[in-house]
Amino acid sequence: MRTFRTILYFSLLAVSAFTLLSRPYLLEQIRAEKIAAWWILTGPLLFGVLFLIYMIDELNRSKKQTHQSKHVLLTLIFGLIVLVFLLPSSFREYKTRTATQISSAKFLNELWLSKDARVRTLVIMAASCQIKTNQEWTKIIELGLSDLDPMVQNAAKIALQEHLGIELNHDHSLQDAKGLLEKWKNSL
Repeated sequence: MRTFRTILYFSLLAVSAFTLLSRPYLLEQIRAEKIAAWWILTGPLLFGVLFLIYMIDELNRSKKQTHQSKHVLLTLIFGLIVLVFLLPSSFREYKTRTATQISSAKFLNELWLSKDARVRTLVIMAASCQIKTNQEWTKIIELGLSDLDPMVQNAAKIALQEHLGIELNHDHSLQDAKGLLEKWKNSL
């Protein structure tokens, strides 16, 4: 049993040291997309599992002893400090690397659901720059022209002008813009 504790203790130290020292290299490789994002989670999760096993063993050992040791409390504090530094930043990095690509139509469609008209306006402008397929672009512009907010409608008109290479006067109504979009869709 003593050998098990020794191996567990040194494994904890080795994993925590390796995780802390290799973190900058892992981040560099993940950001360069040379390795998968889940590698950033392996060290903290392995440390967490080993630390949990170690704490269970320490608590069982302290129950068998007649006097309570402050060693368990210090070990718990050390482990929690290491986990507090490693886990949140690792999960944030993992979540950032596995999130939907910003330039994808799926991401823009998710943003379109915002209640803020400014966000929807930015979606229209981003879509006019990013989306290359006519079907997806047309869908976003139609949504913009059908929006209740005039700011979003104007952004859709501007995107339509730029895409079609025409100039819409301020006299042109929303219906005129929708008609132009329909004519353009039918000409494809």
